[in-house]
Formats: sequence, structure tokens, C-alpha cells
Amino acid sequence: MTKIHAIAASALSKTYDITSGFFNKKESLIALEEISFTLLEGDTLGILGESGAGKSTLAKLLVGAETPSSGLLLIDSKDVTNLTTRERLSGHRKVRIVYQDPYASLNPRLTISSLLDEPLRNVTKLSKQERRKLIIKVLNLVGLKSEHGRRLPHMFSAGERQRIAIARALILDPVCIVLDEPLSSLDISVQSQIVNLMLELQKNLDLSYVLITYNLPVIKHMCDQLMVLCDGRMVEYGPTASVLESPKHPYTQDILNKKSKTSSSSTNVKKQYPGCNYCDRCNYVSEHCYSDKPQQHLMGSQLVSCHKVEQINNTIKIRNK
Repeated sequence: MTKIHAIAASALSKTYDITSGFFNKKESLIALEEISFTLLEGDTLGILGESGAGKSTLAKLLVGAETPSSGLLLIDSKDVTNLTTRERLSGHRKVRIVYQDPYASLNPRLTISSLLDEPLRNVTKLSKQERRKLIIKVLNLVGLKSEHGRRLPHMFSAGERQRIAIARALILDPVCIVLDEPLSSLDISVQSQIVNLMLELQKNLDLSYVLITYNLPVIKHMCDQLMVLCDGRMVEYGPTASVLESPKHPYTQDILNKKSKTSSSSTNVKKQYPGCNYCDRCNYVSEHCYSDKPQQHLMGSQLVSCHKVEQINNTIKIRNK
């Protein structure tokens, strides 16, 4: 059976207008630039990159918290690119998000049943009895009991709160869930339980995930495809095993080897260098890297945006002989 596209993005960009300096000079900050990818039903896309790479901006576009400045975004085969604020509530209901800190994302004054009932009341036309049955069903899916619905968030452990956050993401029957560092606040033993839960849900519900994390073992275990972002641009994209085992872009090589320096601000990089976003930190930089934007090259199964990708990887092959 052919899988369908849960999400398809083409040249997706987001630009913010900002003011700076004593005279409040208006400038444009490109937070995300021409990002293209497809995510199949039941697959997981990993997003890797330093702080300021554009990961959070991409997540906001997917869940409808922001609208793209240009490009095309399809969710469950429907165009959601240019929806109004009211339309985004229903247009993006098929993509939900689970945040890093489950306690901060849960209203401490509401019971778990009320937290799960809120999106159902806002978006669906289900009756009170239908909503109650669905809430119990979703609680059971994430390993909780119906009586847990009467409790407040502070009465649960961190792992249980993350299960509640996953239940809230599931309540509107999404095709995709964005997982924004979902394990970083959990103990190692609990992390494995949550990973197993997410994989079980994915298998049983044909869920797709967009996983934002620095946890390379989890990326390797969960992700089918891996996208590497650097200052708003995609520098490498391909099958997870290929990218992790044989990274082609210098930035990917550096962050996997933990050699990358602290990222400069995207604004400064783009002011100084209209070419490659990584040229000020790259060991292989040439003069044209500063002025010419690199095109995407297909290296094996990976798309790589680098002027010198063939030269760099030939040099690495020679060194490894």
C-alpha cells in the first residue's frame, strides 16, 4: 500500500521585519529560507541544528502559530499556506505539538479531563458524552487510567505529565505530532519509556512525527529522514542512517563531532555573507563561499548545500585510506 504525504513543504520561508539602531532602522530577518521536504504517513523526520538554526520557526509554521512569508505547505494533502487566523485553528488541527517541559505546557488549575476537553470544545461538534468517551480512550492509549482525568498536573510525575501532553496532542486525531525536545527534562529510565510509547502509537495509529532534538541515539532509533538546519537554511537532508554515518556538509560533520563553535546571529551572518551561512566557521571556505549562495547537490542519497562538497568528501576519503 502506497503511503500518503502527511506533510509536504516547498520553498517554505519565514521573514520577520525588525527595527534596530538609534534611528529604528527597519530590517528583514530571514528566520527560515526555502525549506522543502516531504513527510510520509507513519514516518519520522528529525530536525538537527544549533540554537538559532530555525527549528522552532519551522515548528511554528507546521502547527499554525505563524504563517509562512512564501512557499507552499500542505498538511494531509490540504493547502494551509495562506489561511486567516480563524482558518488556521481548523486547518492546522492535523498537526499538534508536544513541548520540552510538560509541566510548563499544562495549565496547573485545570484537571486533566478539562485540559483534554478544551480543544474538543473549541474545534469539534462532539457532544459532552462523546467527548468524555474520547478522553478516556486517549488516556488509555498513553498508559493512563480514566480516574487520572480528575487530577491536577502537579499530582503526576514528569514522565506521566509528558504522557498527558502526548494525550492532548492525540485528542484531535492528528496526522503528525511535532516533538520539540520531548525527552530533555526526563530521567534516562523514563526517556526510554516515552520513546517506546511514541513508537507504539506511531505503529498503531500511522502517526508521523517531526522530532526536534539533540539526542543522537534517539534520532538514530526513531527517525527515517534527517534534516540539518544552519541559520535558517537546510544544509543537508537524507536518510537518517546515511546522514549520521556519512555526513557530507562541513556543518553536519562538525555538529556530529561536537566541534561547531557557538553560532553567530543569523542577522550578522546574512548582512556580511550573502553566500553560505556557514562560511565564517568553515575550514574549507573559499572566496566565492562568501558571495554565492550554494545550490543543492545530490551526494548518494543525501541533498547537500555546499559549493565544495565533492572536494571536501574526496579529501576525507583520501585521509581515511
